[in-house]
Amino acid sequence: MRPGGPFTARAKLAVICCAGFITATENAPAEADPITRMLTALGGTTAIGRLKSLSVEAQCTGPSGPFQTSVQSLRPGSVYFFQTSNRGTTRVWSTPSRTWTIDGGKPEAAGEPVRAFVRGHEFHLLLFEVESRFPKREATGEEIVDGRACTRLLMRDEGGNAAKLLLDKASFLPRMLELNPPGAQGPVRISFDDWRKINDLLYFESFRMTEGPDRTFTYRYTRIAPNTVEANLFAEPTAPSSPRPE
Repeated sequence: MRPGGPFTARAKLAVICCAGFITATENAPAEADPITRMLTALGGTTAIGRLKSLSVEAQCTGPSGPFQTSVQSLRPGSVYFFQTSNRGTTRVWSTPSRTWTIDGGKPEAAGEPVRAFVRGHEFHLLLFEVESRFPKREATGEEIVDGRACTRLLMRDEGGNAAKLLLDKASFLPRMLELNPPGAQGPVRISFDDWRKINDLLYFESFRMTEGPDRTFTYRYTRIAPNTVEANLFAEPTAPSSPRPE
């Protein structure tokens, strides 16, 4: 695979798929659990359970210029990733059992780092699936973000890298997610904005992501379509080649 555009520059963000740290207290009252309150603020677990798939498209900017990203997710665990810029186009399909790309018209198998990368772009599902993707967590006081008090949850990803989620104390909507993936030029901070209700769930329509002191990306979603992804999108190709060394 010869990925083009922001894919190569941002492949270091692959590990953001899963996170954990200190196991949440299972016997705590639901109203005292920040994650429970966040899920309620987003629309509730019943509505989240009705979300079987999600298709999104975004106009994006980054250090190398503008690019477009499309992510189509079929729960549980299948995702199609499409990203294009003036440097090229990247297409990746991934299911729990197989990941592949199309290079020169032929399917080519890809490894776990590529799957982690594309699943890391399921930004909305990272929040809706917080209990499975972030199974361990600890609330540790508060921080101020843009003048607003936020509950702070410390976490670690599956590789042991530190992560942090900040929830607005008034609305319990996510304000910021901070990650520290290997190879990044400093902490990766994702700030969510412009919430809109679609089919009983709240979705952010834009976010700003910074990496280290001077790398900034913006995403503005032009399409958010729940329950529109068909299973045949993930029909496995015949005889994909072996994955290239990562």
